[in-house]
Amino acid sequence: MAVPPSLKGLQAFEAAARTGSFAAAAEELSVSAAAVSQLIRTVEEQMGRKLFHRVNRRVVLTEAGVEMLPRLTMAFQEIGSVARQLDIRLSYGPHYREHPTEDIVQDAVYPVCAPGLADTIKPEGLASLPLIHTGWGPTGASFPSWHNWFKAAGIEPGRAAQRGLSANSSRAALDLAISGLGVALAQGIYCAEALEDGRLVRPLAQALELRQPYCLTIPERSARRDVVAAFRQWLIDECRRAVNSPALR
Repeated sequence: MAVPPSLKGLQAFEAAARTGSFAAAAEELSVSAAAVSQLIRTVEEQMGRKLFHRVNRRVVLTEAGVEMLPRLTMAFQEIGSVARQLDIRLSYGPHYREHPTEDIVQDAVYPVCAPGLADTIKPEGLASLPLIHTGWGPTGASFPSWHNWFKAAGIEPGRAAQRGLSANSSRAALDLAISGLGVALAQGIYCAEALEDGRLVRPLAQALELRQPYCLTIPERSARRDVVAAFRQWLIDECRRAVNSPALR
């Protein structure tokens, strides 16, 4: 079955095509121009179609790109409209400062894998195992990567830090790890339950703290609703329980 285009890649293409500039798209998405270029190249490979002609440092839409742009712009506008109507948002970092936002928990990432894969792992041997890389998306520049983990552990992994499997979400990366297909770097709020029930283990103790907290945003129009207040407290309690799990100590 064909791999569907990456949502983050489509977002990068739409921004670049709409603004007419990789640099402008990068500024809009808070990533580098090189990251925008790579995201678009990945989408082109996934679709098997060129979306831009690259001529003399300029980019010009191909026929396929011209056809896609208005549809994607409309789709992302609709997504944005729906998002603005939500009562509560949990995000990595303060992305919605136009509404009251509170920092609720500071998390970290941990190497995790299936129990059967953990028996012989040592820090210096980790680079020889399948590593699961998560494509964090436009907001992901501040998420630790395997390269960051090896550096913190004092290990030179060479090209091993780039090899392995790729996942387009934290949940997908965890599913791959639970299936025994490799070692993932997972946030505590996502992996605590699987560690507690034994589906995952931490083969190595080295963890890396995330650079930003998880934040909760509630529009003022919603904050006064009893059901929203109750859900807010439940969500905060669950997130804090997860990151303070004994399985992460």
